[in-house]
Formats: sequence, structure tokens, C-alpha cells
Amino acid sequence: MGPRIFYRVEDEDSRARYIKRQGIIAEDRDTSVDFRKKGDALLDQIAQHLDWSNRHPTPFISTYCDEWVAWREAERRVTAGKSGVKIYKIDTGTRKERTEYRNIRLLAESLDYYIPFDAWNNSKHEYVFLYRIPDSVVVGWEDLSMSTIS
Repeated sequence: MGPRIFYRVEDEDSRARYIKRQGIIAEDRDTSVDFRKKGDALLDQIAQHLDWSNRHPTPFISTYCDEWVAWREAERRVTAGKSGVKIYKIDTGTRKERTEYRNIRLLAESLDYYIPFDAWNNSKHEYVFLYRIPDSVVVGWEDLSMSTIS
């Protein structure tokens, strides 16, 4: 069993977005992948997700299992001039709907996929949710776009 509290960092350019009363929705909800089927479809989507130059949407939503890491990433985005920076707190213990997520490093290892060097450090605390994080598990958020980071 893994962590039950996660943090999602979002900004103006994020591919997955929070939609009121729906939750956090992946940009691609049509590509058929299954965490339990370790085939080419899953491998291809994980490879695209971990390729930071990729501009194609994937069915995954990145989160962190470490609050400090999420805050550091959010502050980095604010410092880089991003707008709409928010950190969503997700508590999977409150879920009433099915939601699937995996540790990205363990998932990549199970697929014999080597995480690219530029994504390696970021992946240490990363979990990916498939398609959607229900609104019922989004228990709060912090809006950093109104604050100043020094």
C-alpha cells in the first residue's frame, strides 16, 4: 500500500486541469491504457509522459507524494513567471469513486523503461493517476499566483 495524500502542481500551461465538480482531468481521456496490462500501449504512453519535450497529451496526471517537493516545484514555477500556479491536496482515503494511480518509477521499472535523465530527479516522489482525479478526493488547494516568492 502506498501513500494516500498527494499534491498536484498546476499552472497556466498544465495539460491536466482542475474542473469544478469534476476533479482534475487528464487532457487525453480517449487513449485506452490499463495499469494492469503491461503492453505496448502503456509503455508508449509512459514514454510520452516522461519525455518533457512531448507535446502530445497523455492519459496521466502527475502528482507528488511529498508536500515539500510539491511546494518547491510550485515556487520554481512562480519564479519562472508562470501564472495560475496552484497546489491541490488530494486525499485518496476520502474517495467514493474508483481512481487508479501508480508510482512512476515502479511502473517504469515494471515496463523495463528507463526514465530519461532530465526527468529522473522529478520522478522520485511522482505518482501518476489515470484519466481523472475525482473532485471528491480534492480536499483543498493553495493559490500561489497571488503570492510573491523570494
